[in-house]
Amino acid sequence: METTTKQSIPSYEMFTKSGDKMCHSLVVKIEKKVKGKYRVTKEEVIQMISEGMKKISEKHSEVNDTEPEYHICSRVNSACKEVGYDFDISRYDI
Repeated sequence: METTTKQSIPSYEMFTKSGDKMCHSLVVKIEKKVKGKYRVTKEEVIQMISEGMKKISEKHSEVNDTEPEYHICSRVNSACKEVGYDFDISRYDI
């Protein structure tokens, strides 16, 4: 019998777990795009983050607070560095 472990969602310092899940889904989606077959520009990554956060803010307005913005950008930057992009995204860019 195979056992599966539930992967924990990192904290984005949202008010609820569902807010953290939505932020994590956004980050995973952007990571897949960044690590994909085609290169993306800094502007495209910023646009993906902005649009995703706009959608999240419909249910979780706290996504626009300092901490969630920081965590999202930090995790996206890590994925970009891992693949070899030479830009950093700041929460002030979004």
